[in-house]
Amino acid sequence: MVSGSASGVTHGQIRCLEKRGSVSSFELGAGMQSDDEKARRKWILRTAERMGKTLRRGHVLLKSPPERLEQQGEVPVQARITNDLAVMTRHALTVSEIPIESLILVVTGGDTAMGILQALNAGELHILGQVIEGIVMSRLADGGYEGLRVVTKAGAFGKDDALEKIIEIVTGKAFEPFDSVHSRRRIWKKS
Repeated sequence: MVSGSASGVTHGQIRCLEKRGSVSSFELGAGMQSDDEKARRKWILRTAERMGKTLRRGHVLLKSPPERLEQQGEVPVQARITNDLAVMTRHALTVSEIPIESLILVVTGGDTAMGILQALNAGELHILGQVIEGIVMSRLADGGYEGLRVVTKAGAFGKDDALEKIIEIVTGKAFEPFDSVHSRRRIWKKS
């Protein structure tokens, strides 16, 4: 699960999920504040490697910090966060060595989702169904991570237990598929 949303709604959902104790959390924060780009990059890759190894044992949450970070340099803070989350996600998926068809990536925040899709060289998504009302699961239709299932949730959307419910549903409980006409509908294509 990756959360790049600055929304208080999402951070509340994360707190509920973490209280449950079913995820190992990693926070983007201290490492990204470094002025030394080489040290920052090393921290990102080292943390992503730990995430990938942890993923082999269970659910992993990569989250942006709940507090606003200060602008450093010319790159806007949110763009830097999105890029770092995307790089870390791609690296963690690779390090995990888990077959793509066995993984489900849950992403909160639209910019975060777009950044991750670009980092995974995904050109097209196909809707598989609705996990919870307004939250869909799709499958990457191409690229090096073809077949990866991705659940997307808008940052400021859902009840406090939305992330908990998503995990419960995608790990084996009820899943509401779209009818066969919608299941092959392309919802995103890289331009």
